[in-house]
Amino acid sequence: MRETSALVPATPLGFVPSDAARRASDIIVMHFLADPVGNRNRVCAIRLSDGGSDGVVYDNLAQAVRYQLHYKQCMYVRISAGGMTPREADVYLAYHRRCYEIGNLPNYLEGVPLYVPTNLEDHHR
Repeated sequence: MRETSALVPATPLGFVPSDAARRASDIIVMHFLADPVGNRNRVCAIRLSDGGSDGVVYDNLAQAVRYQLHYKQCMYVRISAGGMTPREADVYLAYHRRCYEIGNLPNYLEGVPLYVPTNLEDHHR
């Protein structure tokens, strides 16, 4: 069985999404399909390291940021009817990784109250 690599294009344009992008795309689509009306416009936190999630759909961006152990290790995606393709997820992951790498915040996080717990008890509130 031949493995897919960057040399074996998955599409006519030669794009092969990363595993993290595929996983992130699947999670976002799954949350939408689980409750198309209730989850629309809610927020999901996706880990930058592997595209995984904590499995929680948050009511708003501030809650999603607050309940992450390290908010800079995640990207925050608003769940929409179209979901997110693996290509979009790859671009979104790359954008967030680069923002955090150079010490910036993504534009949509500017102005969001970033809650940084100082001890374990504060983290679990």
